[in-house]
Amino acid sequence: MEMLAWFSEDMEDDLHTAGVTNELVTSWARKEARAWNESHMPEQRNCLRSHRKAILEFMEALARVTGLSVPGWQVAILLWDAFCRTGIFASKSDLEAQKELPAAVAALVLLLRKDECSCTAPRAAELAHFTTRFYRRFFARSTSATEETNDEGPQEPVPSVMAEQIHQQERQLLEALDWQMHRPCAATWIDTLCKRLNIITSKKFTQQVQWVCQQSVATSQALVHLMPSSFEMQPKQMANGLICLMCVIARILPLEVLRSTKVTSSEWQKLFCDALSSGLPSSELADDKLPWFLQCLTAATCCSREVLQADSLKLAQMMKLIKPNAPKAQSAEPVKAKEMSSRTVRI
Repeated sequence: MEMLAWFSEDMEDDLHTAGVTNELVTSWARKEARAWNESHMPEQRNCLRSHRKAILEFMEALARVTGLSVPGWQVAILLWDAFCRTGIFASKSDLEAQKELPAAVAALVLLLRKDECSCTAPRAAELAHFTTRFYRRFFARSTSATEETNDEGPQEPVPSVMAEQIHQQERQLLEALDWQMHRPCAATWIDTLCKRLNIITSKKFTQQVQWVCQQSVATSQALVHLMPSSFEMQPKQMANGLICLMCVIARILPLEVLRSTKVTSSEWQKLFCDALSSGLPSSELADDKLPWFLQCLTAATCCSREVLQADSLKLAQMMKLIKPNAPKAQSAEPVKAKEMSSRTVRI
């Protein structure tokens, strides 16, 4: 009997029970596309791009201090990138923008922490001292180059960050983001899509899909540090690309089925090896089951095969671009690689 990736009533029930329905995915995708389309025009100021690493380090420290969850922290990075592209600092000088950055970061983390649990979230006054310490170190680093060539004498003392400044930045953030704080980050997308894939494949690839999910989430956490989310690489596109390429490394899919028509087979293989793997894995999926699995994958992601190919290409190009800092996936050992390499996956 031919196996097709249809949605039976039981499958629909399982997706609903797991909280990963078709409606959820299409709604998230529609809102995400609209949000990034609206923020596509303004570019980040140079001072925001050049200080992004320091800002994210401060954000990570604040996340630990406030008890923000790991998914919440990745959402904070996503929202920060979106906030910076709203043009909120466009009318300010670099110096003025730098002075507002620490309070804005504290406000963002605090908003997300209060969203997780307002009862246990710290107050702005409790973060003010911590934010001030970072502000002074950050300001000293960002102005050190200027001071070396500045003949105007010593700079004015850096003032403390007050709770009211954090509250003010909270209001600016909410207005700039149109009060849209609940946005799925790449890790959330990956978790959701992998749950769907496991259900739609009738849990015949549970171990492999779990490994794909773990590797994709770990890689996404590193990638969001190295490259801001943007119109060109939205969170769902990153999730699509990572899941697809990790399926290749897990020996479920052959690399060729993910090749975009924009590249030749040899170019695609070289790009994959340069960006993600030191070698080219061979698929262990039986040839006659490949069309079925691809149907399951497109159903799980609510994307056509062409879209998945395009997202896989973008992801591989991005990882090669930021190499050598980009992480490479581990071998498929957590998914019993020895068993996978010694037999064809049967379904």
